Amino acid sequence: MVTVADYLHEQGRLAGEREGRLAGEREGRLEGQRSTLLRLLRQRFGELPEPIEARIRAADAGQIDGWTDRVLTASTLDDVLNER
Repeated sequence: MVTVADYLHEQGRLAGEREGRLAGEREGRLEGQRSTLLRLLRQRFGELPEPIEARIRAADAGQIDGWTDRVLTASTLDDVLNER
C-alpha cells in the first residue's frame, strides 16, 4: 500500500529528476553554441586571445546569440563582441 506521503515524495523526486535533466540539456545546448561560435570566430579572425575565449565560455545564451548573429557581418572581432 502506498501512502499519500509516499506518493507525493515520489512525485517530487520525479519532478526533480526531470528538472535536472532539462537543466543538463539546456547547458549542453549552450555549450554547443559556444563551441560553434568559437569555431566561426577562429575561421573568420584567426587565433583568439585567451581573454576572448574565456569571455565566450562564460557568456549566457542571449550574448552567444547576439554574437553569433554578428559573426558574418562584423568587420573585426571587436565589432562582433561589442554590444550595440
